[in-house]
Amino acid sequence: MTGHTASVAQLRGARCLADCHFGGPLKAHHDQLLRVDRDPDQAFELLELALTWDELDYDAEHLIEPAAWDHFLESHRWRDRARAVRVFSLADSIMMRASSPTYLESPGLSVFSALTGQPAVTLRSPLVARP
Repeated sequence: MTGHTASVAQLRGARCLADCHFGGPLKAHHDQLLRVDRDPDQAFELLELALTWDELDYDAEHLIEPAAWDHFLESHRWRDRARAVRVFSLADSIMMRASSPTYLESPGLSVFSALTGQPAVTLRSPLVARP
């Protein structure tokens, strides 16, 4: 390294602290979530889960529910804690907004609108002939 020292957590990735109770049938999802701070695909998986949590039926799957995400975050030592906090915070915000009555009652509401509270923006492609 170039004059910097890395912690064991940074070298090994995230690891469980004593109060982690997400084993058993949740182990596979647990292990996926442990990679959100260093694997963009796992971060996107979490964000997609947050967006679709109230729309799809996940009852048959062994997943750590959104209500437990904060405890999950706090019960692990992260390779990049700031990034893990950002990803879980964004996932929580997406899930909360996507499950809000305004979003659910407005089938034409875009994800952008749901996240920002701003009206959807319609973009026109420069290749499309204009009337």
